[in-house]
Amino acid sequence: MNNQLTLSVVIPTYNMERFLNRCLSSVCIKKFIGQIEVILVNDGSTDSSLAIATSFNQSFPELLRVIDKPNGNYGSCINAALDLANGKYIKILDADDCFDPIGFEKFVDYISKIDVDLILSDFDMVDEKGKVIRHYKYPYKLHETYPVTKLNEPIEMWMHAVAYRTDNLREIQYSQTEGVSYTDQEWLFLPMSTVNTFSYFPKTVYRYTVGRSGQTIDPDVFIRKIDDEITGFRVMLNEYLEGQWTNEHDRYLTGRLLTRAGTIYSAFLIYYLGGMNMEKLVSLDKFISDKSQRLYYLTNNINPPFKLLKYKYIHDWRKNGYRISLMIRILHYIKKIRRKICRK
Repeated sequence: MNNQLTLSVVIPTYNMERFLNRCLSSVCIKKFIGQIEVILVNDGSTDSSLAIATSFNQSFPELLRVIDKPNGNYGSCINAALDLANGKYIKILDADDCFDPIGFEKFVDYISKIDVDLILSDFDMVDEKGKVIRHYKYPYKLHETYPVTKLNEPIEMWMHAVAYRTDNLREIQYSQTEGVSYTDQEWLFLPMSTVNTFSYFPKTVYRYTVGRSGQTIDPDVFIRKIDDEITGFRVMLNEYLEGQWTNEHDRYLTGRLLTRAGTIYSAFLIYYLGGMNMEKLVSLDKFISDKSQRLYYLTNNINPPFKLLKYKYIHDWRKNGYRISLMIRILHYIKKIRRKICRK
């Protein structure tokens, strides 16, 4: 590996012509030549994404590499880029997002001087006009090196906050599931099993754009792609069961599995009750029971996605023979009312 490069930035791209200029402009800056590389993977786009990327490549040939390949979904883009990455660290930037210009420059300088397995950084959730909706930060200090045990504290882990040491991923021959969506969750799973030390950069680096039509977090898209979410969970559970983990890594990985399980169960039983094929959830539930009685037991204790509300709704659903109880229906209607209020 060429250790003169501090960072590899991977940009998976599919039909992102509306956002790609902004995205690439936030990383394709002359001052970064010799420090970072940008690997854009065009996933068979049918719009002008490839033409935009090619134009930037012509202006910044020392900085930007463009890979053009047939459509294979998000994970295939990550896999293609991992084979080529030359940076000591690696970070993903989605094509509809961008980096904060000041924060990213300082971030690159910061990570050039440290030696850890993982760097966490702040990020902003923004609307399409760039207005900050929420700022995400972490309870750590700059210039400190932390052990992996500190990741077991109750923090929100998002891919937007993460940069890994590239060699860590190569050592486990890491790859993502191809052909499905939501593999960003995999980015927060198996790679974390290689992390023993991490550091924190307490400034906004990533600007995560939400609200656009067709985004995978769009409720209509999520319902259509629920099979992908279930597939991703199955992959993660199998990876977990096939490995041997330290106590620290086991706690983290188990926590991630429970988080993703909670997303799926709450989607079927609370968010979109009656709107999806419940046989899919029953099949997943039996899969978990067959694969890991320990995880099956732990999922019994998952609470609804409402702060301060403690109720074992998954256990209730199972106990009632996969029938929907009155309490679960009440949770569903509470969520519907809250959603209407938020939209106003």
